[in-house]
Amino acid sequence: DGITGSPVPVFPADGSVFPFSSGRAAILSQSAREAFSNYPNPFISSREQTRITFYMSSDGRVTLKIYTVTGHLVRTLIESEHRHEGLHQDVTWDGRNGRGNPVLNGVYLLVIETSIGGRESAMKRKVSVLR
Repeated sequence: DGITGSPVPVFPADGSVFPFSSGRAAILSQSAREAFSNYPNPFISSREQTRITFYMSSDGRVTLKIYTVTGHLVRTLIESEHRHEGLHQDVTWDGRNGRGNPVLNGVYLLVIETSIGGRESAMKRKVSVLR
């Protein structure tokens, strides 16, 4: 499973079992809004990581930040980095703030800002954290 990293069992129609291995794969939309997600959600801060997925329709710059619901910056995960077109699943958050301390239980906002070909956009997503 490309999201969790867990093995995916494959069984032939006749019920017999055979060894099968492939690379990681994920089936996600090529829409920036639909592909922007994180898994697991909720997750346990400092013991688990949530994997953040987003899609870039073209090469561009990405900023990815975590905020409290009141708008205070918790942590910057990506700051104006160049990313290539395509699906990105390489960013994780361990539930720690910018000083390395585990955040409190609650809901946080994951905010992605992109700049592609001079066009800027921003999307928000709720992330639930447990301790």
